[in-house]
Amino acid sequence: MLEKNGMLWGFIGAILLTVPQTAFSDELSELKAQVEQLQKANTTLQTQLNRQRETTERVLGKIESLERHDTLLAQEVKGLTGKPEALPLEGTAERSLLSVPKLTMRGFADFVYTVSRFEHETANTFSTGWKGEEVDLLLTSALTDRVSFLLEPNFSMNTENSPTFKIQRTVLKYDVSDLLKIKVGREHMALGYWNQVYHHGAWLQTTIFRPEIYRLEAQDGFLPVHAVGLNLLGSIPVGDAFDLDYDVGVYNGRGRAFNEVPERVDKNRSKALNVLLSVKPYVLEGLRMGFDIYHDTIPSNPPTARRTKSIDELILGGHAVYLHDNLELLAELFQIRHNDKSTGLQFQTLGWYAQGSYKINTWTPYYRFDLVDVADADPFWTSRHRDLNKHTLGVRWDLLPWNAWKLEYSFNDEKGRTEGDEEHMLTANSSIVF
Repeated sequence: MLEKNGMLWGFIGAILLTVPQTAFSDELSELKAQVEQLQKANTTLQTQLNRQRETTERVLGKIESLERHDTLLAQEVKGLTGKPEALPLEGTAERSLLSVPKLTMRGFADFVYTVSRFEHETANTFSTGWKGEEVDLLLTSALTDRVSFLLEPNFSMNTENSPTFKIQRTVLKYDVSDLLKIKVGREHMALGYWNQVYHHGAWLQTTIFRPEIYRLEAQDGFLPVHAVGLNLLGSIPVGDAFDLDYDVGVYNGRGRAFNEVPERVDKNRSKALNVLLSVKPYVLEGLRMGFDIYHDTIPSNPPTARRTKSIDELILGGHAVYLHDNLELLAELFQIRHNDKSTGLQFQTLGWYAQGSYKINTWTPYYRFDLVDVADADPFWTSRHRDLNKHTLGVRWDLLPWNAWKLEYSFNDEKGRTEGDEEHMLTANSSIVF
């Protein structure tokens, strides 16, 4: 029996000796390679985890630093005012710097060179802007998903080369829905199209200058461009035909003079009412047409001999705008009616403009015609408010997304000037947004 077992084990050993040794060697090499790959992957993961740990620690450190700064600031405020350092927001949560809404700021600036000929005299001037439009800032903040705030300060130089500062717009807006939005503050009144779309940055508009009928109050303007009050606006879809946009506002109205915008104190008890309606038909994309009606009682101005009583003002306006692809067509008309309570006389001033442009790559040639027919002897206007017929021809070159160069020539024939004393003006402008 033992002999048989010995023979069996000897036979098995002989078989094992015949198995190729290369198979074991290859399998062992493969296992070693896999182990090395796993070790490398583990080293890489460990490095990434260490980096993430370091980044997390730095972020937590910054958060702690901000919280300490917020606490110290609140303690300083409490020490100065005696008021609590924080106000409750929800439950026991308190206000911190991390919960303050972010502020976004944009800026506009202009650099202008003008050559003009008027009353047989020629003048040329370099300036950082034009008539009080040097540097304009636009600050906005989304307080919530529905509430936003806008502030537009303006820095300029007056005719005596002295710096001035003015808040052009300050608006708190609440978006209830597309059907209703509520705004309160000082803003550009919704008189037509231009005043809502193009504000104080010349970079925004195709041309260098605003239409004559839209001159600002400080530039011997005709319309109440700025106003302080409350307005409701929205857009209402009307079937499959068009969108109806509306804007209804109640404001302090005019001051005693054309260049006065009552902000803190209204000079009379009456309020101005403005209603703007416009339609945007679906059948012709880019077309917008509308009309506007504005009513106000202008307070008396006793220092002026002819202004012992108030003036009833009614402004009727209409606009038609077509913007499609590279084509821009704008036209607006206004009639300003004054009923003077001092004399019982009525006056009508008419103003309109038409503008067209077409963009070719980065170049936009344009033309605009302005006409203003001022009512004779209207006690609200001054000698600087004259009839005019103005032609403007120019070109805009968008050199960079944030920089536009403009060159335009204008010919202005104003009533009251002798023959040959028309104004010719050539203006070069570089406007930027930052």
